[in-house]
Amino acid sequence: MKRLLLALLLAGALPAPAAAPLPAAQVPAAPARRASARAIAHYLSARRAEGQGDLPQALQEIRLALVFDEGSAQIRSLHAEMLARLDRLPEAEAEARRAVSLEPDGEPAADAWLLLGRIAAHRNDLPAARHTLREARRLELELAAARGPDEDRLPDAEPWRALARAELAGGDENGAAATWADLGRWLPAEAARGYREMARAALEARQPARAERWLRAATDVNPGESEAWRRLAQLAERRKAPAEARAGWEKALRADPEDLEALTALGRLSLKAGDAAAAAAYFRQFRLLDPDEAGAVAGVASAYLEARRPDEALAYLDAWKGAPDPRLPFVRGMALEALRRWADAAEAFGGVGREDPELWKNARLSRVYTLAQAGKNAQALRELDEQAPTRAGDARTAATRAWLLERLGRTEEALAVLRGAVAEREKTGEEEGTGDLYDALAQTLSRAGRNREAVALLQGAVARRPRDESLLYALAVAQGRASDAEAALAQMKALLVLNPEHAEAMNFVGYSYAERGVKLDEAERLLLRALEIRPDNGFFLDSLGWVYFQKGDLARAISTLESADRLAGPEPTILEHLGDAYRRGSRPVDAERTYRRALRSLDAGESQDPPDRARALRHGLEKKVRDLSPREARPAGPAGQVDMR
Repeated sequence: MKRLLLALLLAGALPAPAAAPLPAAQVPAAPARRASARAIAHYLSARRAEGQGDLPQALQEIRLALVFDEGSAQIRSLHAEMLARLDRLPEAEAEARRAVSLEPDGEPAADAWLLLGRIAAHRNDLPAARHTLREARRLELELAAARGPDEDRLPDAEPWRALARAELAGGDENGAAATWADLGRWLPAEAARGYREMARAALEARQPARAERWLRAATDVNPGESEAWRRLAQLAERRKAPAEARAGWEKALRADPEDLEALTALGRLSLKAGDAAAAAAYFRQFRLLDPDEAGAVAGVASAYLEARRPDEALAYLDAWKGAPDPRLPFVRGMALEALRRWADAAEAFGGVGREDPELWKNARLSRVYTLAQAGKNAQALRELDEQAPTRAGDARTAATRAWLLERLGRTEEALAVLRGAVAEREKTGEEEGTGDLYDALAQTLSRAGRNREAVALLQGAVARRPRDESLLYALAVAQGRASDAEAALAQMKALLVLNPEHAEAMNFVGYSYAERGVKLDEAERLLLRALEIRPDNGFFLDSLGWVYFQKGDLARAISTLESADRLAGPEPTILEHLGDAYRRGSRPVDAERTYRRALRSLDAGESQDPPDRARALRHGLEKKVRDLSPREARPAGPAGQVDMR
């Protein structure tokens, strides 16, 4: 509308140029229209009212402008838009067509065709939308080409945008892509933005391959499209394609040399590839560019943590000589937690100040958890009640308090806390966190040996929220704990119908098949897909390693289970699986050492199983250690050295 205002002001406020003599053969053009001063005044009043949100007053002023200049295509085009905004679409359409008839090849006609296209799209009339928006596009190109060398000769992208969105709404994705490709000849950045919108929709529909297609189209039309390169790199990381991810991040960095996200990602990927020198270079550049020095240190230390190098994260934090910052002790606590130095982690989390209230709250809850892991359950409960008083609606705090009460042997109190929190959520209708509270309550019941009660609780919750994925998953797990394996498996399969990308459900089904030694190829397919979504999940790797074990592929079983142990360990079940693979692979010394690690992990309370299963696991591990024959040959280690332990 800025060009409309300019046209009106020029038409009404500037004097006509003095006439110059014309050659005899030249035919004089029709005299230019001049807008009435009163029409301009009412137009300006309309714009003022529009800016104040008073559309009825704006419409009245535009109509008064038409009284004084009924032949103005510009004013009629604006009148049509006002009517459309007031949802008076038939009148808006008629007025837009009048504007086109008054000045078929001018800027008002381009605006009017655009409005007609939007109205047709609103009515789901795709053929009409295509026709009118293509007319708007044609006029935009003609008008842009006719501008002088000192003017902006690029077209307005809005007709292409509206046409692409209409095609998408009509289900013609390829038509929309062709529209963006056409726009890319003049406005590549706008076309790339359109492709990114299509990629975002594909991701929301859980179709990453389609998203990658449109992101690549965005980079083809505009190679400097850093946002598309970032998204492609992230998707490649999800697919466990580190070389491809690294190439994507490098292109994002070339497009924007100050892209802090790309620098940290490249540093993290370099660490995972074992290229410490490259990682250090990227992190150094990151720190030079980031004005938030303490935040940069915290970010680099977090990257070392994500690469599962907590010792280096601690060393990096120790080198900081600047002013205190609450983010630094928080990351320190995370590193110490990864090293299972529970008391030290609790001390670090306790050093987080209140400058950032949300960070402080997370630090206090992390301190409570690490205190409990250090065996200080009573202190943890006391600090939780002092620093983060339980509110019935606070899901995380309520679940933590119940967990502590249970560790202190106060199971009935734990159940009461969780039941109260669930009841409060049901009363207020709040959805966020409700599924997690039901899950915590069901797990507490299961650990108390009340499996059937846990199943009944979750069945009632699912009946009220039949599409809540967290509840559906929790119900299947509870059914498994209640020894109803068939019901649990059927429930997980139903969840995968609802969400085919639910990685935890894929892992559950895959591991169930592996335990039974059935459908191992399907189990492998499911687990590989789960690992594409969650590539660093040690429990998924454990399930995959057990599939390979059941298939008799011991080399892959051992390497996969060793990776699972590095990512999730020490965890007793993973260690038992790894010990079994070593034993079958004629590595009894490694097997015995691994079984004993599993027993120590059980002693440390690191099992995720309920007490009855933990007891059964302990019994089985002790028997396996006894059954190992001391006369078995001691195998060579991985580097060809004889294991003398």
